[in-house]
Amino acid sequence: MKLNISKKIMLFVGALILVVAGGVGILSVTLGSQAVITEVENGMLEYARTAAVRVDLQVSSRIEILQEVANRQRVQTMDWTTQRMALLQDVERMGYLDIGVVTPDGQTRYVKSGETADLSQRDYIQTALAGEGTVSNVLISSVTNEPVLMYAVPIFRGNQVVGALIGRRDGTALNQITDDLGIGQRGYAFILGADSTLYAHPNRDLVLNQSNVFSDVETGGDLAGFGQELQKVGLGTQGRVNYDFMESRRLTAMSPIPGRNWTLGIGNYEEDVLAGVYRLRNLLLLGSLVLLAAGLAAAWALGRSLGRPMTRVSAALDDMARYDFTTDLRSELKAPLGRGDEIGEISRSLLQMKENVTGLIRTIDQSAGQVAQASDSMYQTSQQSAVAADEVARSVDEIARGASDQARDTEQGAAHAQELGTEIEENQRLMELLNGSALTVDELKNQGTALLGELVKKTEM
Repeated sequence: MKLNISKKIMLFVGALILVVAGGVGILSVTLGSQAVITEVENGMLEYARTAAVRVDLQVSSRIEILQEVANRQRVQTMDWTTQRMALLQDVERMGYLDIGVVTPDGQTRYVKSGETADLSQRDYIQTALAGEGTVSNVLISSVTNEPVLMYAVPIFRGNQVVGALIGRRDGTALNQITDDLGIGQRGYAFILGADSTLYAHPNRDLVLNQSNVFSDVETGGDLAGFGQELQKVGLGTQGRVNYDFMESRRLTAMSPIPGRNWTLGIGNYEEDVLAGVYRLRNLLLLGSLVLLAAGLAAAWALGRSLGRPMTRVSAALDDMARYDFTTDLRSELKAPLGRGDEIGEISRSLLQMKENVTGLIRTIDQSAGQVAQASDSMYQTSQQSAVAADEVARSVDEIARGASDQARDTEQGAAHAQELGTEIEENQRLMELLNGSALTVDELKNQGTALLGELVKKTEM
């Protein structure tokens, strides 16, 4: 498909805007996402440290309140009837499922239900009977067979520990603390025990089922991804744990809870953390589309402003290429001729070229007339020259015939000359013989003269 200049400019500008806007957008979103995640993770770590202290304070506060109840005189009597009457109204007021009194041998009687249990082997009971308030891990109650959280404090009489007072809470009781610790709309908090069992989590079923993170790693459970990343950081240490859970990316800051063997986790959804970046991305996308539309409109206008005059210039050149110089370029190129850019220069040059070519054609036409006249004169002269040439030809023919006769005479003269040469050679031979004879005669003469002289001498004698 042939593209004119307007479409080419639109495609170029559109591609340029897409590359620039897309590159800037991708770079901004990528760098922005990394910066936001890093900043949020650092903030979550700091918040996790603060929240861990808060958890400890709330747990310690509940222990202290239970200790105040244990310090009441009627509770210190260790008389069950008196204790039960004194404690019955505190069960619901303090948010416990039940409150129990523990004797030094670990035998426990519950105020509300009247049930009894031997808790002598429980760590939190031993700690309380040793004179220190504590809270248990989330464990299965020997009374209800359900997950519970046990608070235990010693009962003093003077400086002597005479028993312990315990409060039993639901296994999800720690959620009352962690539910308020989440950051953002879907942020959440959870607590892990020393063995990676969940003691608090927004999904209460995980707590009630006593889900263990590291066990899921071995069995490939739902928490396996979290457990694998947690193993890299180390349970009970502060650090970042990012993982995929339930088809979403989770960001988590872990911090140990001071005074406890628990670890607090502050979690959030990566997509929530990056919500601002995603909004920025959408705004950049929208801005890019608006910029693209504006750029295409501007490119169309620019292409039109360049394409229309170039089309006229091209048509004029096409006419000239077909040797059609009749077009009035001043009228056809009126708009391009008034431009101050290269198109204007091309149009003016084209007009000048057309005028120059037209002038050249006129000059050639005038010269052709003159050449025609000269050709006619030359024709007449040629006719005269032809007549003279005929006469010259006849003269040459006569000369040729004379030359032919002369040639024959010359040939005969040559033959006679050859015969004469032979005679001359013979005469020369005879002359040579004659000369020889003359020499002989002369010699004989000289001899005769000599003899004659001798004869004369002899005669005189």
